[in-house]
Amino acid sequence: MNNIEVSIIIIAYNEQETIGTCIKSLIEVFNSIEESYEIILIDSGSSDDTIKIAQKYPIKIFKYSNGEKNASISRYFGLNKSFGKYILHVDGDIVIDKNWIVSALNIIKNNENLGAIGGYLSEKYNDGSFSEYRFPVNRKYVNEDSISGLALFRKDAIIEAGNWNINLRSGEEVDLSLRIMYEAGYDIWLIPQRMGIHYTEKLGSVKNFYNHLKSNRLIATGILFRLSRFKLKYLKFHLKRSDEIVIQFPIMFAYFSSVFIYLPFILIVLIFDILYSYSKRGNIKQAIIMFFTTKLYAMGTLYGFLCPIKHKKIGKVYKLN
Repeated sequence: MNNIEVSIIIIAYNEQETIGTCIKSLIEVFNSIEESYEIILIDSGSSDDTIKIAQKYPIKIFKYSNGEKNASISRYFGLNKSFGKYILHVDGDIVIDKNWIVSALNIIKNNENLGAIGGYLSEKYNDGSFSEYRFPVNRKYVNEDSISGLALFRKDAIIEAGNWNINLRSGEEVDLSLRIMYEAGYDIWLIPQRMGIHYTEKLGSVKNFYNHLKSNRLIATGILFRLSRFKLKYLKFHLKRSDEIVIQFPIMFAYFSSVFIYLPFILIVLIFDILYSYSKRGNIKQAIIMFFTTKLYAMGTLYGFLCPIKHKKIGKVYKLN
């Protein structure tokens, strides 16, 4: 197995609508570029036809059961089952773009200090609409502290950084990225190419918010702040990344202070709050959603910061084929 160059690790849970397209796109891309590879699917106990569909393809399938379910655990197990020098982590609801993987492989092979490389994702929503995320203009590469659920890693960088934190239910990509950068000493780059299409719910939809609530994303920022142990580099990144949440603390303090000091001041705070939300979204509907959700995220952040992480019960993986 030591002749495998790239291990592709797909994590999935009830992805019957997209898993076939995801696997097929990966096989077509890697066969066309003649790169030695393996595909490993880690299924977290899907109750739909995800495994049945995946079994139609020549890949390794492992089923994870009897333990806490989260993306970090699945990626952890996938890495331990892999043989490649490079790891391509993919979510089961993503269809990869050939041009990006060709560029990413070429760049990471020619830059020994590069620990991971990403790009940008387009999103296709359940209502049929489409969002094309753009890359900063006139920037060939951007040094970043964080990658998404789709990225190409140097396997040694993940291992030297301590592997995925299996106790995190959300924010695991950010946590690993920071450790790759600041503890293992590797760079992380984004390149101005679309990595693929992510099939998901629209940001701000009820289902999207419910999924965030269920996956502990509301408290993830607070947990990451605490894990930073007040290291300046970590804190600067979290403050920059979570500016919309962080600003809610002085806003909410102003609301509460107004009740005890000068009640009409609430109107001034409210106007500022609404204008800030609108300036960030540029759309009244999205601004209203942001107005409420950022406060919930702020309270979740405080909870995540103050409450210790519960160590997860780790189950077992069973090879299916």
